[in-house]
Amino acid sequence: MQLEESMELTKKVRNYIPNDISFDILSKLPLKSLKRFTCVCKFWANLFENHQLMKMYRKHLYLSNYDDHHYSRLLLKQTPASYEFDGNDNIFLFSGETFGNSIKLDWPPPFKENCRDIFIVGSTVNGILCLCQGDGRGDTSWINQKVVLWCPYTEEFNVIPDGSFDRTILKAFPPDSVFDDLPIIPTIVNIHGFGYDPVTDDYKLIRYFCFFDDIKNSNPNEETLWQIYSLKSNCWRDLQVKMPNHFWNNWFQEVGYSMYFHGMCHWWGYEDYFGEEILVSFNLSDEVIIETPFHSNCGRFVKHLVVLHDSIAAIEYGNSFYFFISILGEIGVEESWTRLYRIGPLPDMEPIGVGNNGDIFFSGWLEKIEKFNLNTELIEDTGINGKFRCCQMIV
Repeated sequence: MQLEESMELTKKVRNYIPNDISFDILSKLPLKSLKRFTCVCKFWANLFENHQLMKMYRKHLYLSNYDDHHYSRLLLKQTPASYEFDGNDNIFLFSGETFGNSIKLDWPPPFKENCRDIFIVGSTVNGILCLCQGDGRGDTSWINQKVVLWCPYTEEFNVIPDGSFDRTILKAFPPDSVFDDLPIIPTIVNIHGFGYDPVTDDYKLIRYFCFFDDIKNSNPNEETLWQIYSLKSNCWRDLQVKMPNHFWNNWFQEVGYSMYFHGMCHWWGYEDYFGEEILVSFNLSDEVIIETPFHSNCGRFVKHLVVLHDSIAAIEYGNSFYFFISILGEIGVEESWTRLYRIGPLPDMEPIGVGNNGDIFFSGWLEKIEKFNLNTELIEDTGINGKFRCCQMIV
């Protein structure tokens, strides 16, 4: 009897893995897998409340993100603090970890005469940037929006045509709403995505039209329109879809509401003005749409979308001096959102992008650009100034 008990005890000891070893293994797993392992046992059910594991997971997140972007470069789109009086937007390339080692780039020829109000819509792993000047918001026509695809390394560029839309979209408006070939209906146009389609080896953009009966009273008409652009065909095409868009509740947010990741364009939108907040994922190849509700505990925060640890992440802010970073484990699964960081206090600051190693960059009313180091969890001053809500950091 004693021999049997001894053998059983030996078996249990051999099957036992110390917490530090098991945590080290778990901290290297994708978030999707880690979420599933919470069903293994009662102890693992509370993995995300274990401070030791979360500290190890965040450290691995930093290291793995640094490895992924080891050969990447950082771009800063800087708008000078004295922008209203004198100056143009600038763009800098950083080749190292310090901001003193920078190269000022020239904007492509379409912006030579006017280098103001330029925003970087997005970038791809192939080094192509989508630049937009003027957003068409509140204009009587969308033709004031200039969009250019640009490769800073080769200096090649393509001016995206204005395109047109199906005239049947105007059936809800009076006949005299159209003059010649240009609509004079108050219109808001937002580019919701730019990315690379690996299946067709093509670059594509997605934009959204919102028409107004009375734009002064923010009264949108029921008629809306989505379009997709193909660089290969060099034309826009109407999309017969209905998707949440990013117009409804955030007029001031020019950047950060959309991103490109793994062949899909993602953006933060609303079902309607008072509706649920949704992450919309649009597949550029098959045009399939996946909607992921944001977790219910985050409230109606502003969200800046970035890529961290090969995952979609949302930087949430707006209701306090603190920022929260949540990572999505699986597209389409609301429960897979997990909050990993709380940053702050950072009063009157907003995120402007993520760096090569996952550092989060902020700008504020004092015109300073600061960064949050994911490894040390400390806030550092970069020594760079820029106009609030106008600067961007792009990998």
